[in-house]
Amino acid sequence: MTLVPIANAVIFWSFAPFFTFILSWLFLGEKAKKSYILIFAIALAGIVIAKPLQDGYMLGNMVALGVGAIYAAMITYIRHEGKTETGNDIAWSLLFAALIMSPSVFVVGTGDITGMIRYESLGMSLPVMLWAAGRSGPPSPCLSLAM
Repeated sequence: MTLVPIANAVIFWSFAPFFTFILSWLFLGEKAKKSYILIFAIALAGIVIAKPLQDGYMLGNMVALGVGAIYAAMITYIRHEGKTETGNDIAWSLLFAALIMSPSVFVVGTGDITGMIRYESLGMSLPVMLWAAGRSGPPSPCLSLAM
C-alpha cells in the first residue's frame, strides 16, 4: 500500500493477458486474431487515458507490471503443459503450490478481513471481503507487495 495506489496496481497487473497473448504467440505458436489486436488496442488506449504514470509511483508500477508478466508466463506454461500432458498434472501442481503457500497466512497475517471501507462517492461502507470474493482469477501474493 505504500508503493502505489491500488488503481495503478490493478491497471499494470491487468497487462497479464497482453503478456499471455505475446508469450503464446512466441512459445506456443498461436496465431494472433484481428479481434485480439483490436481488443488490446482499446485496452491500451484506456490505460493511456487513465494516466497511471503521472503521479510518480514508478517502483510500485514496475512491481505490478512484473507481477503481470510473471503471471502471464505461468499461464503460458500451464497452457503448454495442458497441450503436452494427458493427465491432470496441472491440478496436482496447483494443489501442491497452494499447500506450500498456506503458511504465508501465519507469516504475513490475514489483514482486517472483517473490516469495512468507506466510499464517499457511493455514500456507504462496503466490506473488504466483497472485493476479495468478487475478484476474478487466483490471488497473487506478489500483487500485495506492489500495493
